[in-house]
Amino acid sequence: MRLRICLGDKSLTTELERNYNHLLQSAIYTSLPGPVSSFFHDHGYPYEKRTFKMMTFSRLLGCCVREGNTLRFRGPIRLVVCSPSECFCNSLATSLLRLGVLRIGKAEMPVSTVAVEAIPADQDSVVVRTLSPVVAYSTLLRREGGKYTCYFAPGDPEFERIAAENAVKKLIAFRRVDQSNIASMRQLRISVMGSPKMAISYFKGTLIKAYDARLDIKGDPLLINVVLEAGLGSKNAQGFGCLEPTHKSA
Repeated sequence: MRLRICLGDKSLTTELERNYNHLLQSAIYTSLPGPVSSFFHDHGYPYEKRTFKMMTFSRLLGCCVREGNTLRFRGPIRLVVCSPSECFCNSLATSLLRLGVLRIGKAEMPVSTVAVEAIPADQDSVVVRTLSPVVAYSTLLRREGGKYTCYFAPGDPEFERIAAENAVKKLIAFRRVDQSNIASMRQLRISVMGSPKMAISYFKGTLIKAYDARLDIKGDPLLINVVLEAGLGSKNAQGFGCLEPTHKSA
């Protein structure tokens, strides 16, 4: 499911720090009822030794001017939040409408409207644009010892491999799909359209290299549905990999 949230109106003016993802993530969790917030923040859906929170969100979309490390927003702001969990989406929508405000750090933004949309589950191909940049990475070992993180851009074969494998893990974690059924599925193929744009940000002090791009995604409808609802790539619950379908691919 997808929530389209409108904050404020044309008279709105507000400021946020440049790297606000952790503040927006906290605002979303805080807006949820206690038990729902606790489940998604503290637990999520297990897959082997890891868990998936199965939610993602966009940047704050609207008129914005950067001044140093501060972002100044004017006019209404749009926010997209996605999750395959109806409980998460319905709880968040109900809470936002009841509270009437979304508190992002020290900024209080009035909630104007919340629209809930179903995401089709029968698409075997789709062209998307990123509403928040997508992350694909591997943690590698240095010859001299220690580890480092290598990030991959859309168009790199490693990007496609990592993002496709990640989608399979999310599908198994959320829908409890049997491994034998996964083997018969058409795996995701991800082609970049145009040149991806790197977006460097920090999440609680950790540097993250992500990419904005238009992507052509083909594969099993269940796998396409899971990346549209839970995000493409890694770090989705930190505000990365939120996608907006533009049209069905050829």
